[in-house]
Amino acid sequence: SSQGLILLDDSALAAVRSPAAPGQPAQPGDEISIRATGLSPSAAVFVTLGGVNAPVTSVQPVESYPGVYDIRVKVPEGVPAGDSVPVRLKIAGAGTAMESNQATMAIELPRP
Repeated sequence: SSQGLILLDDSALAAVRSPAAPGQPAQPGDEISIRATGLSPSAAVFVTLGGVNAPVTSVQPVESYPGVYDIRVKVPEGVPAGDSVPVRLKIAGAGTAMESNQATMAIELPRP
């Protein structure tokens, strides 16, 4: 598993804060963008973050990147926090279902 190409606000990685790269952990309620390949436009996409089902809000091709899709997901309440929270995609279509390799992202809980 490794840090996935998972973005906040289409720019910063949903990753541990580091001076080496722009990024910060996602929080419940944030909308994130997962970049993935190998999708069919007619396939249904399901996402889990740390084993918790996350609502997919849209799946669109990324302009100027053939074969790359932008999967928009809302980080749900109850998702576990951590530096390497597992992210999995499940793709269903035409009577088949496939599960992605595991990637990771950083999630932190909001401070009270």
